Amino acid sequence: REEWELLWSRRRDQRLLAIEERDRFQRQRDLILALHRGERQAEFVRHLDEAGERFTALELDRAVEALDAAARENHELVHLLAECLFHAGDLPRAVSWFDRLLELKPEHFEGLVYGGVIRHERGDAPGALRLLQRAVELHGNQFLPHFSLGAVCAARGELEPAVKHLGRAVTL
Repeated sequence: REEWELLWSRRRDQRLLAIEERDRFQRQRDLILALHRGERQAEFVRHLDEAGERFTALELDRAVEALDAAARENHELVHLLAECLFHAGDLPRAVSWFDRLLELKPEHFEGLVYGGVIRHERGDAPGALRLLQRAVELHGNQFLPHFSLGAVCAARGELEPAVKHLGRAVTL
């Protein structure tokens, strides 16, 4: 019974994640298409259509593959792909796409915060601090950069800056 419940729970969670990502893709598809710059418009549209079909079929891995084939210079598509991978728990691939997002948009809020959080999770404290400090500089009126930076500082035993950032997060 426990194995069945665990299996059912995992399957349910995978389907819910696929539905969330499908909905996000559908909301952003027109913007992604409008931002496309390049010679191979038909190929780009084909990849987006493939991703849409895979999302509709709740085949998250195959949808991500289709997006991966299309994403390079389109920051909205790169952002969508990075978040899909992050939510699916594929942190190594997610961080590489967040890095690409920051190449395209160096001040991108989610690129800085998610990139910093993933680096912290993977043991790259200097990289995490660099991105999260930049996020605080650019988006200091937001809760998440302060909270994330405070958590990284606390994990490093740097209690004074941790208290400062976590206190600011609570205030926000």
